Amino acid sequence: MKRLDVTSSTSVGFGWELGDQHRGFMGMERMKRYMPMKSFKEMGIVASGNADYPVCSANIMEGIHVCVNRTSETGQDLGQSQAISVMDAIRVYTLNGAYVTFEEALKGSIESGKLADFAVLDTDILTCDPGDIHKTKVITTIVDGKIVYQREG
Repeated sequence: MKRLDVTSSTSVGFGWELGDQHRGFMGMERMKRYMPMKSFKEMGIVASGNADYPVCSANIMEGIHVCVNRTSETGQDLGQSQAISVMDAIRVYTLNGAYVTFEEALKGSIESGKLADFAVLDTDILTCDPGDIHKTKVITTIVDGKIVYQREG
């Protein structure tokens, strides 16, 4: 993949809802290579995350949780050797996502000249208990500088 400059769009969120099932039919030896986010990073392969909704939830906090904690919704181990940092997991869903769609000059980070696409969260996922990342709620979503979602309450 690295030699051919191939990227990976990885449905990391599957691990949250389907991780137990995947673990059951793949076994723990293969789970060591399940959605290998750390290996991709170490090899210089750009890997993005996606939700693949409606197959699984569109909640990317669950995907970030899987990237960082490598556990399923029920707490099953999904291959701890592939865990990455919270900041790297954020990149998976932002800048890397823009890169794999050839849009990194337009979006993926908050910079002058780029679209103002971002979400305001109710929790600082960089400092909270990593095991609680999946509980994080979106308060506001802004796309191209316009509020497109505002949580009520």
